[in-house]
Amino acid sequence: MLSWGGRSFAWYPTGSMRQLVMSGYSATYGYDAKDERVAWVDSTEPGIHYTLRGLSNEILREVHELNGVWSWRKDYIFAGTTHIATVDSSGLTHVHKDHLGSTRVVTNSAGSKVSEHRYWPFGEEMTVTSSPERMRFAGHERDSQTSLDYMHARYYAPFGGRFLSVDPGRDFDPSHPQTWNLYAYVRNNPVTMTDPAGREVYLYNRPVQDFPLARHVFLVVRLTGENKKLFGNRAVKGEFLIVSGMPGVSPGVKGQALVRWYTDSLESATHRIVIQPRSQSRQQFEKNVLEAFGKYQNDQHYNAQDVGGKNSNSLISGILDAAGAKEAKPSSSELEGWVPGWNDPVKLPDVTKNDGTEEEMKELVKITSEYPPNQPE
Repeated sequence: MLSWGGRSFAWYPTGSMRQLVMSGYSATYGYDAKDERVAWVDSTEPGIHYTLRGLSNEILREVHELNGVWSWRKDYIFAGTTHIATVDSSGLTHVHKDHLGSTRVVTNSAGSKVSEHRYWPFGEEMTVTSSPERMRFAGHERDSQTSLDYMHARYYAPFGGRFLSVDPGRDFDPSHPQTWNLYAYVRNNPVTMTDPAGREVYLYNRPVQDFPLARHVFLVVRLTGENKKLFGNRAVKGEFLIVSGMPGVSPGVKGQALVRWYTDSLESATHRIVIQPRSQSRQQFEKNVLEAFGKYQNDQHYNAQDVGGKNSNSLISGILDAAGAKEAKPSSSELEGWVPGWNDPVKLPDVTKNDGTEEEMKELVKITSEYPPNQPE
């Protein structure tokens, strides 16, 4: 897209926005080797604005540089992967979020309300606010001058409910018309869903078929870097893998990982949470999750209706523990609905690594290729 809503855009060959021009404002953006936005210059202030990011690409600090002089602007505080507070020259403020992760209320250190944010379904604010809080709709970075949200992989226009570029993951399913428009936001279901934001391991949550009071959780892994080369031939369009447990034919759990995107129901998955240990890079965490699944030996015996024992939710909970995400993993109270088995994880060997050797990855490809024995087409 080259223009929309009085704004003109120029793009790098990688698909990242290079420049934006609108009435009374212009900006040029810079990105790091992972294509994360880390700097920009604009027409409101001379010098360069920098954002320092963590391993999960979350923004940690804003600084400004002019003629070799650096000045601190703001720090962002996270609990796991959730932004909870901001520190700037005026002091500490706390952010209070809704079920989508959108900032709804900002309070100061005394507990007094500083600002309140109310959104239309697709993220546009109902009233103009002068709040300096940058993390707004669904927890994404909103550029106050342009009213665009930086969602890592793409820029999003909440005033139109559309992205400015197509979905890099090509989430297209002919059986679901809401996926036909690759500029659409979360299949036009913004009240219960959020965009992945460029992070790579997501926890999905949907009702159990024929028993909607209970919830079934599963993981969606978006492959990056070397992982895409190693596992892409078994991924949907070379991009995504699903890690999901299911009842075995006679007793036990058979893992259902590395199957096609639509073998588990994303359409009815009304809630998802990004799982990302801050001590691991995205690519390493992907490897750890897949290796943890490869360690599962299908040795858990349970009945699908036995809500008091281990089940498919226990498997996913155990995989996250073994992959080093025990602290980042949400508690059962943070998940939507009743998730039986979540607090009784399957015990798997700890596979947490800082990096993987070529030999280890070859072994991992061999292990995961065995699951499932017969992949559905």
